[in-house]
Amino acid sequence: MIEEGSLVFPGDVLATSEELFPGYGTKDIDGNIIGTMIGKFFINKRRTSAEIKPLTSVPAVLKDGDTVICEVRRVTDKMVLMNVLHIAGTDREMVGDKDAAIRVSDIADEYVVSARDKYRIGDIVRAKVMQATPALRVSTAGDNLGSIKSLCGECRVPLVRKGSVLECPRCGRVEKRKIASDYGKGNIDKKGDNIRR
Repeated sequence: MIEEGSLVFPGDVLATSEELFPGYGTKDIDGNIIGTMIGKFFINKRRTSAEIKPLTSVPAVLKDGDTVICEVRRVTDKMVLMNVLHIAGTDREMVGDKDAAIRVSDIADEYVVSARDKYRIGDIVRAKVMQATPALRVSTAGDNLGSIKSLCGECRVPLVRKGSVLECPRCGRVEKRKIASDYGKGNIDKKGDNIRR
């Protein structure tokens, strides 16, 4: 076993699986505990595991239950395709799949006939990750989830909330969306509600 506090690199042998269990930043390969990142080696005494404290900020990886901010890229009757822009509550760069989908049944708690009735291309949406792998699936069913910024379909000016609808301050056009409870406040780090099923 190497000395605790040593600087380690990916591929370094830290200990054997007879000495320690693999922990954060390590894995067991053929009976050896191997480092998977650059950092300082330490032993988690509570878990009896070899772990690495990273030297740099580790990129954020999406997991089930995370709240994300997305931009709508395509809308069909049965599905909304989006690009994940940000994970709420973190300032780290995201790694992994950034393409997300919402099925029409996951848009709202009530029955939705067509996804086109609730979202438009360019909408900025707060959603909850329902499934991170193998394909990213999100939901906007919940009060804090839904559009947090939408543009007018006619003149592309940001829409203003008027009760349960959105109105364009320039041309007066009224549009419907699945709106988050804090629409227009710009709070991208607010967590979403638990998904109701």
